[in-house]
Amino acid sequence: MDVCVFSDVVPGSGGGRFGGKSRKSKGAVEFLGEVRRLLRKKKVANGDIQLIPANVSILKFFNTGAGLEVDLCTNSPAGALNTHMLFCYGQVSFVFP
Repeated sequence: MDVCVFSDVVPGSGGGRFGGKSRKSKGAVEFLGEVRRLLRKKKVANGDIQLIPANVSILKFFNTGAGLEVDLCTNSPAGALNTHMLFCYGQVSFVFP
């Protein structure tokens, strides 16, 4: 499951705990690091929780209770639009998986 969190207090917003004047990717890594800490504390994720720093940083984990592999990013409009586009393709064409 791909999840994208949109928030004013996440990187690049110019304010909040993780915004400020830092670069967007640095703020995203800090935010996702905090989310990773909370997931571990609440035992939501099982096994390794990978934080992948990139232009669009991703937090990857697996929840055995729900049986879901989750990719979590923050403030990525392009990612959300691409996911929506794939959904629409799937609705229009039976050929598209």
